[in-house]
Amino acid sequence: MLVKMMNQERKDRCLNLAEVIDSYRVFPRIFLSLFFAGYCWLMLQSWQWYMALDFPSYDTAKLAALTAFPVTLLTALGGMFTSMYKHYQGSGRDWSKYTGDK
Repeated sequence: MLVKMMNQERKDRCLNLAEVIDSYRVFPRIFLSLFFAGYCWLMLQSWQWYMALDFPSYDTAKLAALTAFPVTLLTALGGMFTSMYKHYQGSGRDWSKYTGDK
């Protein structure tokens, strides 16, 4: 009986901890922070790569083709981040139910 009661207390503590982690959306915040940091790092690396190009040795068509991929990649990743952040903002807990605000 005592073991069963201890297991129930442990289960309740674990459920309360899971509720706190879920309420404050810890993992989505970590994921968004890491994604944004990676995006910033990739943008800086792309800029450094672009500035290191030997511009006089490329004609305009080759230079346009050479820069199209990083620009497209960064634009797509920026759109993905924006979409994920909008979903994150819209899917949270409605705290007004708990605070009495309307």
